[in-house]
Amino acid sequence: MDPNYTPLASPRARQALARLRRYPVLVLHPYFFALYPLLGLYAHNLDKTPPIALIRPALVLVGSAMLVWLLLWALLRQPHRAGIITSVLVLTGLSGWSVLEYAIAWVTPRVDDTANPIFFSLYALATAGGCYAIYRWRRRRPSWRHFAAGLVAFALLLPAIVEWLAAPALGRGTAWMIAFYLLAAAVVVVYLLLRRGGFVLLTRTANWFAAALLGLSIANVAFNLEAPILREPPELPAGLEAIESSPEYPDIYVLTLDGYTGQDVLRNVYGYNNHPFLQGMTAKGFHVANSSFANYPSTLLSLAACMNFDYLHTLAPETVRAGADLRDVAELYHGNRLYRTLRRAGYDLIALPPGMELLEPRGDVDLYIRPHDVLSEFEMVFANRTFAARTLQLWNYARHQEPLNLREVVERRRIHYVFDGLREIAQDESNGPRFVHAYVSMPGPPFLFDRRGGRADMPIEDARQRTPFFQLSWPDYIRAYREQVHYANQELSQFVEAVFEHSSQPPVIVVTSTKGTGVLHTELAARPPDEALANLTMVHIPGMAEETQAALDGELSLVNVFRIVLNDVFDTDLPLLDNEIIWTGEDAPFSTGAEAAGE
Repeated sequence: MDPNYTPLASPRARQALARLRRYPVLVLHPYFFALYPLLGLYAHNLDKTPPIALIRPALVLVGSAMLVWLLLWALLRQPHRAGIITSVLVLTGLSGWSVLEYAIAWVTPRVDDTANPIFFSLYALATAGGCYAIYRWRRRRPSWRHFAAGLVAFALLLPAIVEWLAAPALGRGTAWMIAFYLLAAAVVVVYLLLRRGGFVLLTRTANWFAAALLGLSIANVAFNLEAPILREPPELPAGLEAIESSPEYPDIYVLTLDGYTGQDVLRNVYGYNNHPFLQGMTAKGFHVANSSFANYPSTLLSLAACMNFDYLHTLAPETVRAGADLRDVAELYHGNRLYRTLRRAGYDLIALPPGMELLEPRGDVDLYIRPHDVLSEFEMVFANRTFAARTLQLWNYARHQEPLNLREVVERRRIHYVFDGLREIAQDESNGPRFVHAYVSMPGPPFLFDRRGGRADMPIEDARQRTPFFQLSWPDYIRAYREQVHYANQELSQFVEAVFEHSSQPPVIVVTSTKGTGVLHTELAARPPDEALANLTMVHIPGMAEETQAALDGELSLVNVFRIVLNDVFDTDLPLLDNEIIWTGEDAPFSTGAEAAGE
């Protein structure tokens, strides 16, 4: 009899084994288990994540599972045993790890370093239990001593790693919980290595179970996935359709920041004097709007309204406003009026990675410049629920003696890439006018940079985690925000200098922020609401008309910024809208609850 089969006495069992021999059982469950948590996360973020975001992580997960299975198959010479062990490893690093992180979040605040003897005692008890289990499984075979010795060696090595490496980076409570978890996974793997047979039957059962889980996730996605209501882009205002293509138009650069508040708020609330920077920009030909503010408290809503130069509720029919969600806002952004107007004028549209899944270009630009080795927002959220996040945290601590988390590493790299990309684009020659658009999620929180672009000096909690920005003390919050504003100013200055140096004709440059500092700290929540949306807006237009200067000098909101710019550059006559603040969240993006600015 094949050693993979467990001998069973009943006729029905023998018939089942005969069918299994006749029809090969494929090893499919590792791939199903790998895809299950990915689809589960996607099902909870349908309104924020396009389906295309699943492709790359799905390929990585399936490819990794296949690589592990092939390696174990080559080592064990038993494909079904290798498949079961692969599934255990996949579940340990993905779905099981997500449960572990929830347990860590619940347990670690309730224990401290004084609980170390308890952790060690429980760990020793678990190791002894694992050795006893091995003895019971294989006591009649001499090899049980080798497996037990291996488990003891692993159990002795793991605490050394916990105390010398993991505890300083993760905190002792977190490190010991991970050690317990890995020890339990090691016991299961050892058991599977010792088990004599039955892996074909296990494979068949695991295939059906994993397929059922994956099928439930697919059904959940299919049931809740709805197409956006707003399938057609908004009509262009009168006058823009008459714009004709011309190679003589200037290049247009639009850099959208996030959380860059106005000069008065910087001085009065944060004690930061931004006048030297703004004066330097004025000397370069920029016109700084001193009374600028965002129309919405949400980045996505504010950006979509700005690029369509209109309020969101006016872009959607009244009959569908209540049922529309963020997917409809994303449709408005990707089909925005500014892109369509400039394409009509003969511009090549260039975009850099925005770092927000819903803003990722979908064929609405001519050139999308992005690094292939930087995770998207959805990939980053998924990776944070797996072993990869803790592994990277340990790696960063070993290199920098600071526990940077996955999001900080990815976002820092993306922001560096965007600013470097802007300067490189400015150096490239083009045969026609270009429109370059970039979004950078700074200087608002999270705080990633010091004033020189290095890692932000953030307080470290007892659990060896950098303190979240919303839990910072008010003095620490002020210091971190000022540092990041200073660094943003440096990058802006270098970007502007590069554009001016390499442009064949004076360019149009628009720098603005989707909102001010918001209300992300308890101290900010108690301040007047207009301060939360006061933002930076500065515009450079060669030969700027007096009417444009007057419009920028008055009260200005984001829905009017590109009305003013287009009127000057293309000599159109778009009327300016009333400047309003609409206090609505992402759960009701097309709400009309507006109040006049300043009231």
